[in-house]
Amino acid sequence: MMLVGPTGGGKTCCYRSLQRACTSLMDPAKNSSAYQKVHVHCLNPKSITQNQLYGSFDEITREWSDGVAAEEIRNATRDAGQPDHHWVMFDGPVDALWIESMNTVLDDNKKLCLVSGEIIALTPQMRMMFEVEDLEVASPATVSRCGMIYMEPESLGFQPLFDSWLAALPETFNFQPDIERRLRKYSEALLPASVAYVRKCCKEVVQTQDTNLVQSLFRMLDCYFAPFQPTELRPAAAFKEEVAEFVSHITPLFFFAMVWSVGATCEGSTRPAFSKLIWAILNEEKHERLQLEVQGMNVELPPVQDGIKLAGLDFGAFIYDYFYDIQKSQWVPWMETIPAFEIPRAAQYDEIVVPSVDSVRLVYAFQILITHDKHVLCPGPTGTGKSVNISMWLQKQAPEHFQGVFVNFSAQTHVNQFQDLIDSKLEKRRRGVYGPPAGKKMVLFVDDLNMPQKEYYGAQPPIELLRQWHDHGGWYNRKELKKFDITDMIMASAMGPPGGGRTFITERLKRHYNVLAYSDLQDESISQIFRTIASYFFAAFDESIQATIPCMIMSTVKIFKQALQDLLPTPAKSHYLFNLRDIWRVFLGLCTLSSKKANHRDIVIRCWCHEIQRVFGDRLTDEQDAGWMQKQITSCLEEDFQVEVENVFVRERLLFASFLNQDADQRYYEEVTNIQAMKECIEEYLEEYNSVSSLQMPLVMFLDACEHCARICRVLSQPSGNVLLLGVGGSGRQSLTRLSTYMNECECFQIEVAKGYGMSEFRDDIKKCLMKCGVEDKVQVFLFCDTQIVKEDFVEAINNVLNSGDVPNLYANEDMESISGACRQLCQNMGMQPNKANLFSAYLSRVKKNVHVVLAFSPVGDGFRSRLRMFPSLVNCCTINWFREWPAEALSSVAQQQLTVNQVQLPNFEGSVKLFQVMHMSVEQASKKFLEQNKRHVYNTPTSYLELLSSFISVLAMKRKQVGTQQKRYKVGLEKIGDAEEQVSGLQQMLVEKKPKLEQTQKMVEEMMKVIEVDKAAAQEVSTKVAKEEAEAKNKAQATQNIKDDAQKDLDEALPALDTAVACLKKLKADHIREVKVLPNPPAGVRLATEAVCVMFQLKPVKKNDPNTPGKKIDDYWETSQKEVLNDPKALLDRLFNFDKDNIPDRVIQAITPYMEREDFDPVAIKKASIACEAICLWVGAMYKYHFVAKVGVQELGCR
Repeated sequence: MMLVGPTGGGKTCCYRSLQRACTSLMDPAKNSSAYQKVHVHCLNPKSITQNQLYGSFDEITREWSDGVAAEEIRNATRDAGQPDHHWVMFDGPVDALWIESMNTVLDDNKKLCLVSGEIIALTPQMRMMFEVEDLEVASPATVSRCGMIYMEPESLGFQPLFDSWLAALPETFNFQPDIERRLRKYSEALLPASVAYVRKCCKEVVQTQDTNLVQSLFRMLDCYFAPFQPTELRPAAAFKEEVAEFVSHITPLFFFAMVWSVGATCEGSTRPAFSKLIWAILNEEKHERLQLEVQGMNVELPPVQDGIKLAGLDFGAFIYDYFYDIQKSQWVPWMETIPAFEIPRAAQYDEIVVPSVDSVRLVYAFQILITHDKHVLCPGPTGTGKSVNISMWLQKQAPEHFQGVFVNFSAQTHVNQFQDLIDSKLEKRRRGVYGPPAGKKMVLFVDDLNMPQKEYYGAQPPIELLRQWHDHGGWYNRKELKKFDITDMIMASAMGPPGGGRTFITERLKRHYNVLAYSDLQDESISQIFRTIASYFFAAFDESIQATIPCMIMSTVKIFKQALQDLLPTPAKSHYLFNLRDIWRVFLGLCTLSSKKANHRDIVIRCWCHEIQRVFGDRLTDEQDAGWMQKQITSCLEEDFQVEVENVFVRERLLFASFLNQDADQRYYEEVTNIQAMKECIEEYLEEYNSVSSLQMPLVMFLDACEHCARICRVLSQPSGNVLLLGVGGSGRQSLTRLSTYMNECECFQIEVAKGYGMSEFRDDIKKCLMKCGVEDKVQVFLFCDTQIVKEDFVEAINNVLNSGDVPNLYANEDMESISGACRQLCQNMGMQPNKANLFSAYLSRVKKNVHVVLAFSPVGDGFRSRLRMFPSLVNCCTINWFREWPAEALSSVAQQQLTVNQVQLPNFEGSVKLFQVMHMSVEQASKKFLEQNKRHVYNTPTSYLELLSSFISVLAMKRKQVGTQQKRYKVGLEKIGDAEEQVSGLQQMLVEKKPKLEQTQKMVEEMMKVIEVDKAAAQEVSTKVAKEEAEAKNKAQATQNIKDDAQKDLDEALPALDTAVACLKKLKADHIREVKVLPNPPAGVRLATEAVCVMFQLKPVKKNDPNTPGKKIDDYWETSQKEVLNDPKALLDRLFNFDKDNIPDRVIQAITPYMEREDFDPVAIKKASIACEAICLWVGAMYKYHFVAKVGVQELGCR
C-alpha cells in the first residue's frame, strides 16, 4: 500500500491511529481475529545508501554485509508463529534506484531476493507500506503492484489543527474559559483568510505549506503558554491568579505570534502589506481601503475584530518594528528591548557585531522558540547575518545547558559523513537511546541546509536523514542495523533562497520548522551598523573625517545596490556575486587606517576609493566593467563627497599598503605615494625570499605584478582574510602568493599531489595546517590550485575551512587532547568554561584567525562555474582578484629579463623586445576578433608569451650553432683541398715511373683468367649437388617445426586450464571440504562434482534402489565420496595435487566423458552450491583436457 500526498495531509497520523486502534481491539483469546497487535518497522530508504539498504559484498574482501531493510524484514518474519501483524513502512521518496528491488516482494511471490542469494519470504501477517509525497519518478511496475491512498491537506482543512491544539492547552487555562474562547475565535476567523492573503499578496523567501504557517503560530503561542503548565512542585490550583492576569495578554500575543509565524516568511518588500492586513483586521476604515487594493485578486480579507487596541502602537505603524512587552502590557520598539550598545574597548573589527532592528527581532523570535524546544529555519539572502546571529547566540547567550553543534552543508555533503559527525557528539543514555551529555540539550545548527546536491531522481540523502529524525525520533546504526532514538536535540538551520547551487528542499522537512525569514537589511540598519563601527575606529581622527562617515556609508550602499542591478552573473562572469559582506570588507579596510599616518580627509577619501576598487573592482574582467566602476566612483565623489576627481586620483595608480616599512615594529596601512619605491621594496623582498628559500622564483616585478602583490598582502593582513585568484596559467598567481606570504611574515602551506594521493592524504594535510594554526598559534597561508583537485571532495573540505575553520570528523582522540591542552587558557581568557565544546570552539576561533586560504583557480571551462554554484563560500568568504592580460610594460619587462638572463646578444635589442610585445598583443586582438566572429575561444596566456621567448632563445642558439658549424666546416674544407692538390701532383709523377711494371702485370692476369675458367666449371657441378641436398634438409626442418607448433598449440590450451585448477585448489580450505561432507542432502551440483572425482580416482559406487523405478539399482557415489574422498580434506588435496595426469587409463576417460558433455557440469554454476566443488569441477576438466593434448601429441610425433 502507498500513502501518497503533500505534507500536512495526515498520512502519518492516519496509519499510526490505525495501528493503535488495531492494537487496542486485539483479543488475546482469538488468534484468528482481524485485530491484532501491530508492530511498525519504519525507515527512510534515502537516508542511507542502496548498499546499506539491502546489503552488499565488500569490494576487496568479498565479505557480505547485511542491509537495514533486509534485517527489518527478516526480524518481522521471525515472528511468524505469533498472530501479531508487522508493517514495514518505507517513509521516503520512491525512485527507480531502490524500489525495483522490491518488485518480487510486492507481487504474488512475496519474497525479498538479496544479492547474496538469500531469499526472505514474507509471512501472511506482514504488509509492505510506503509513505511518499509524490510518485513522479516511480515506475509503473511498482505503482501497479500497490494499493493507492491519496491524502491532501486541502481535504483536511484547518479545523482539525485548531481542535487538537486547543485541546492541548494547559489545564490551568480552565480557570479562565475566555482564553480558549478567544483563541478559537481568532484562529477560526483570522488564520484561513490571513494565510490566503499571504499566498496572494505577499512574496515569501521560501515556499511554505498553509498548515505549517498555522502550526508555527501555535508553536510560538505554546512558548508563552509553557510557564502555565502545572508540575509536581506546583499544581494547577497555584496558577489561578496568574491565569486571571494573563487573560488580557491573549489578544496582543496572538497578533504578535501571527506576525512572527504567518508573516515571518515574507520578504522585506512585502512585509508592509502584511502589516496593513493586521491593521485592516483591527479597523473598519483600513479594512475597506485594503479591500479596494486587493480587488480583483480573488482575496477575501479576515473579518474586522472590533474593540481590539494595540497599546503603544501608533495607528498604521509598521508592526514588524514593535515587540509586545508582557511586563509593560504594551508594544515597544525593538531597540528599546536591549541596552544601548557600546563597542568594547580594544575590540577587533571582525569581533564587533552591532545589533540592529532586524537582528534584535529575529534573535528574540529564534531564542524563544529554541529555548522551548521548537525547531527553527532561517532562510534569507547571503550576508544578512543568519549564521552570525545564530552562532553568537549559541556561543554566548544560550543557557548553560545548551550545547551548540555546527555543521555546514555543501553540494558534496555525504549522508554517512553527516550521520557520523552527529553520532560523534552523542553519548549513550540507555539501551537504544542516545543524546548529548546528561543534563544538556544539543542545538544542531545546520548552515546552508539546501546545498546538498540532488540525486538523479531528486532525493537529498542528508535532508532525508534529518527528516527521519524529525518524524521518527532517530536513525539506524549502520553496523548493528538497529534503530536508536536521539533525545534532547533541537534543530536550527539557515539557508539561502533557492537558486544557483541551492535547491528546493522537501516540504516534508520544512513542516517541522518555524520559518523566520531574513530579508535584506534596511538602509537604516546598514547605516546604523557601520556608523557605529566607523565612529569607534575614527574617534581619534579629525572632525572633518568623522563628518565624512555618513557619506562613505551612503556611497558604499549606493555602489553595492547598483552592482546588484548592473553587474549580473553570466556564464563568462559567474563570479559576479555580491552580498552585504562586501560592504563589511570595504569598511574593514577603512578601519585599518591609523590617525598617525592618515589623519587627513583627502587620504581617507582616497582609501575609500581604494577599498571600493579592491572589493568591487578587482573581480571585473573587462574594460567596459572597469569603466562602469570608475564611473560610479566618480559620481559618488562629485555628488556625495563634493570633491573633484582630480584631487583624489592624483597618481596613475591608487594603492594602500602596509609592507613599505620593512624594519618597523608596527606596520601601518598607508597610501603608496611613490610607485617606483614600492616596486624597489617588493624587489628587495623577492631577493631576500630567493636567498632563504629552496624554491627560486626569477620573477620580473613589473607594475601590474607589484599591484597584484599589494592586493594579496592587503587580504592576508586582514582577519580571516581569504582570497580567490582568478587567472589563466602563467599569470603569476602562485608565485605572487608565495612572495606576499613572505612579505607578511607568514608560512605558506601547499599540498604536493603525487600518484595515489587521495582524500585521506588531503585530510591529513589539512589537519596538519589547521593544527599549526590552532595548537601552535602560527599564521598559515594555505595555497590551493585547481590543478590539485583530484576529487571534488577536496573543494568541499576547502569550503568548510572557509566557512567555519573546520572539516567534519577531521580530528582523532589524540588530536582532541592536544587541542584541549593548547586552548584551555584561551578558553578561560574568552570567559567560557573549559569544557569539551567550549575548548573546541576556542580552537576554531584561533584557527579562523590564523589561517588564510588562497585559491588559485582558472576561470576557463564549466568546472569553475559549477564549483561556484556548489560551494558558495568560494565567493562569500573570499576577496576576488582577477588577473587580466599582461600590459605592454609587463611584456617588455619580461622580454628584457629573459633575454638578459640567457645572455642573448642582438644587434637591435630594443627593436627585438618591441617585436615580441607587438606579436603577443596582436594575437590577443586576433583572439578577441575570432571570438566575436566564430564564438570560439582561443586562449593566449602569459605562458604562451614565455614559451615564445623560450622558443626564440633556443632557436636562436640552435641557428647560431648551425651557422658556426658550417663556417668551421667551410674553413676546414678549403684547407683539405689545398693538401689534396699537392698529393695529386705527387701521384701523377709516381704513375709515370711505374707504367712498365703495370703492363707486365696485365699479361700475368690474362693467363690466370684462363685457369680460373676451368676451375669454375668444376665448381658449378659441386654447387648443383649441394643445392639439392640443402632443399631436402629444409623440407625435413619444416616438417619438424610443424610438429612442434601443433604440440605447443595443444599445450597452450591445456596448461591455462591446469593452472586455473591448481590455483583454485590452493585457495581451497579444509573447512570448505568439511562443509560439503556434512551436507545431508547435497545440491545437484555437489553430487555431480563428487561423482566426477570418484570416477577419476576409480572408486566404485554404492548400489542403491532407484526411488523412481522399483526393483532397479542405481549407482550412488555420494556415500563413496563421503567415506573415501571427503573424509580427510588434507589427503584429498594431496591426491588432487599429486595425481598422475600423464597416465590416465582410457576407461577412466571414457567414464568421465559423459560428465564433461553435460551442460550443468560448469564451474560457475557449481560455485553457487559449493566453493570446494567448483575447484573439483575445474580440476576434472583440466585433467580431461590435458589427457587428450598429451595423447594426441605423442601419436603425431610417432606418425611423423
